[in-house]
Amino acid sequence: MTDPRLSAYEHRPPVRADVVLSQLARAGVELEDQATDTRPETVSLRIGDESTGVLFCGDLGVVQRLIVEAGRQLRHLQHRRGSPHR
Repeated sequence: MTDPRLSAYEHRPPVRADVVLSQLARAGVELEDQATDTRPETVSLRIGDESTGVLFCGDLGVVQRLIVEAGRQLRHLQHRRGSPHR
């Protein structure tokens, strides 16, 4: 089932934009399987709160690669700062 939030944007060219989520303590993560017969690997991943969020939609491997890379960069920064949090 296709995420209804995506239908209006599915065939539009990409847009350069930055979204700032400043209330991260209230943010959550929502993952939805968007697989279809023609696009079996499609997922949507939303990070945000009830009013603002960032929606990643695409191939599961691509979305996962972006999230893993973000985690790698955060761990690197954490290590550089000498932060004890894991």
